[in-house]
Amino acid sequence: MVKKYWVVLIALMVGCQPGKKEAQQSADSLASLKETDSAVSETPYAKEINAQDTLFNDGSIPTSWSTAGFSDPVKFKLFVVSFKDWVKNDQTDSIAAHIKFPLGKIKTAEEFKNNYPKLFDEPLKRAIEDQHLNQIFRNQQGAMMGSGAIWFIESNGNYYISAINN
Repeated sequence: MVKKYWVVLIALMVGCQPGKKEAQQSADSLASLKETDSAVSETPYAKEINAQDTLFNDGSIPTSWSTAGFSDPVKFKLFVVSFKDWVKNDQTDSIAAHIKFPLGKIKTAEEFKNNYPKLFDEPLKRAIEDQHLNQIFRNQQGAMMGSGAIWFIESNGNYYISAINN
């Protein structure tokens, strides 16, 4: 009987240990962080970029960046800093260059620019501005800002808006 409990205990201990994949992801994240440290330290968002992002303020645990399809979380966060600036300054050309078309019914960059005021209304702009870089939700669909208002994916090392739910 005691032997049975030891077997169960050992099985639980082995099952609860992080696997090689998770350990490698963690090591990859640390290496990536070191590589972009100089770029990060030059931004006022450095504290948010460097903050842990594996446990959110509400206690939820997001999917890993790699599961969400992102190869370099720090690089994506630096992109988000630029994206926030583009939105704040209504730089539609810069935003349009980072959209995976078609975007719903919008097929082209020109259509996007014509619909920009409707798509990027004040509530969406505020949600983007208020998004903390260390609290970006992610899952197998990508990364989102503003409680699902806007979604991003990585493709060939670039970042694109894949959905706007406005």
